[in-house]
Amino acid sequence: MTTLSNLFSVARLTVGDTRKQAGFGLGSMLAAVAIVLLIYQGFASTLAYFRATPVVNEAAAHMEKVSLAAAQYVQDRYANLASSLPLNGAATTITLATIKDSGYLSPSLADRNPYGQSYSLRVRYATQGSGANMRNVLEPLLVTEGGRPIADNVLLRIAGKLSAGGSIRSNTPAVAIGNSGGWEAQLANFGGSPGAGHLAVGMFFSDAGMIADYLYRNSVPGRPEVNQMRTDIDMAANAINNASRIQTGEAHLTRIVAEATACAPAGALARDSAGNPLSCQDGVWTQTASLNWIPAEGQRMRMTAANGQSIWVQNANGRFRWVNSSWTAELASVDQAGNMAAARRLTAGEYLQIGGIATEGTACSPNGLIGSTWDGLILSCQSGVWRPSSGTTNHWYNVTGSRALNAAPYLNTTGHAIFVTASAFNPAPYSNLTLVVDGVPLARNAITNAMGAGITGSVGGMVSAGSEYGFSAPSGSTLEIWAEYR
Repeated sequence: MTTLSNLFSVARLTVGDTRKQAGFGLGSMLAAVAIVLLIYQGFASTLAYFRATPVVNEAAAHMEKVSLAAAQYVQDRYANLASSLPLNGAATTITLATIKDSGYLSPSLADRNPYGQSYSLRVRYATQGSGANMRNVLEPLLVTEGGRPIADNVLLRIAGKLSAGGSIRSNTPAVAIGNSGGWEAQLANFGGSPGAGHLAVGMFFSDAGMIADYLYRNSVPGRPEVNQMRTDIDMAANAINNASRIQTGEAHLTRIVAEATACAPAGALARDSAGNPLSCQDGVWTQTASLNWIPAEGQRMRMTAANGQSIWVQNANGRFRWVNSSWTAELASVDQAGNMAAARRLTAGEYLQIGGIATEGTACSPNGLIGSTWDGLILSCQSGVWRPSSGTTNHWYNVTGSRALNAAPYLNTTGHAIFVTASAFNPAPYSNLTLVVDGVPLARNAITNAMGAGITGSVGGMVSAGSEYGFSAPSGSTLEIWAEYR
């Protein structure tokens, strides 16, 4: 019992002492520290996010300015870049200094972003699409280089604030990836990777932004549409000058002038109030001949002169006919073979050249045809036979220009016997001029005198119809004249 009482007494004393003493125990202190650590860990990422926000915004704004300038630089030089870069080949690198020097950025803009990273514009010329949708385009990619690597989560924040923004992340350092996977670029195709922790802007995912919706003065390889109008163009009464050729489906002359009034410059075109075309000739508006296909008249055209007189041209079964103004008589015609017919007389102000070759004595049709022999003798078709217009063959013809000594034999195609003669000269002694008919020497004459000196000698003879003939002489002989009596 005594022991139990003492124990209770100690217990009461302990409780009383505790109430009288102030402060914290070690357990309470450890619990408080644990709570503070838990709170700090929960807010640490949030605090870091907000602390990085000003730098993120500054980096995004800086790169946005550079990317817009880079896009304009490529757009203005699209044709030159496309023609100078190899198709599907290596990319070219354009520095920020070049873009600044070209006037696309203020010289006062910092060369590096808040992370100390510089900029590099890389452009390649590549084929996009397939089949009918295949086309060759520029693929520009803006990347940052050097400086301090940016953490992946911060990269995503900055890239998300950029148009076509992307990044090079730690898990894929060889690929630039657009936010939300909008695009990807193998950096090996753009000159290599600057390493993880860098930013990128992919202008290549669609080159629509590179081609402004304007009509280009220069051609762009693979992009013919930039040189094409998609709508009507109103020149607002302004001129189009120095065009080497104008091709159009239909031309409308809107300027109305009066015939016989003054005009300039020569060659200008206009129309009168009735719609007739006029041209400026010698300083005066003059009506030109009008060529009009007449509706519902088949292949028929009216040609109207300035005095109002007309003739008609009609394509009838492939034959063109000229018909008088009253449509009562055919004036002339020409068929698809070139045969021309005239209703009345044909008059030539100079020579008339006949290309039809005829052989004297052979059959012909119809009577009245005119032809010529190969050497120019005029023949006419008389009673079904080609004959000279005089009706006789008694004519001398100088054919020296179409004959030669020692040549291949000539053929008598006249249909009757002819007489041929020739004169020649040879300075060599004891030379002869020989007439050969059908390979047989027919007549011979010396062209040297009794002393052996060269002289001019002549020889001749008859040649039957269809026979071959010619003159032979030693080398060095000169033909002076060759005549034929037919």
